[in-house]
Amino acid sequence: MNHINIFETKTDLELMALYSEFLDAEKNGGFDENTELGKIKTEYEKDFGANTVIMTQIELTHTIADRWFKEHRGKEI
Repeated sequence: MNHINIFETKTDLELMALYSEFLDAEKNGGFDENTELGKIKTEYEKDFGANTVIMTQIELTHTIADRWFKEHRGKEI
């Protein structure tokens, strides 16, 4: 499988919008296929099949966490 984490290609502002859509999906019990995140989930189905929802969640939150960590690493708390 030659999978690319699409979230890594997004800007910080795009990630914020996608995370907002993710929070809506959690609240509503599913992804809206008419949102950007819903379209990404549909693309991920080709790579992950039954594991699509969990892999979408993992890759989105992992990308956000990586960026946060890189920005804050080394700063005193």
